[in-house]
Amino acid sequence: MLKLTKLKFIYLRGNKFDAIPDVLYKMQSLWGIDLSGNQISSISTDLNKIKDLEFIILKDNKLSNDNLKNLQSPLNFNLTVSL
Repeated sequence: MLKLTKLKFIYLRGNKFDAIPDVLYKMQSLWGIDLSGNQISSISTDLNKIKDLEFIILKDNKLSNDNLKNLQSPLNFNLTVSL
């Protein structure tokens, strides 16, 4: 398996993901993720497991206000979403 221990930012825009890829939760050094233009309909507070994460961009996905209200715990990073 590829080890990307020093990767700080990952750009995954427009890949038709319907969920945030599980592998991202294991990438502790990430400080930024761009998942714009996918088909993601919900987010998980598991993103809090990425200790260095400062922001995630989820513009142009299938998120709704209800999806965001269902988050169970506070997020430790900035979230950019367009609804």
